[in-house]
Amino acid sequence: MLTNGIVSEGKRKRERQSEYRGIRWRPWGKWAAEIRDPAKGVRVWLCTFTTAEAAAQAYDREALRIRALRPNSTSPTKISHHPP
Repeated sequence: MLTNGIVSEGKRKRERQSEYRGIRWRPWGKWAAEIRDPAKGVRVWLCTFTTAEAAAQAYDREALRIRALRPNSTSPTKISHHPP
């Protein structure tokens, strides 16, 4: 529990392993990317990568795709499901 900026006994403050959202360092030397899909309520495994930057790009692509599929999205990159 965090009280006045101090972490109480028995609880560790969680630190990010990467400067990028959704990216983790794996013990076998690769960067893993995953994202939460709010429509399905599950975590989606994207892949492992040799660099954090490549993993972050995959995360960003999937985040844009998920955002574009949301019905209330105001993103200008909406995906059309019907051909013109």
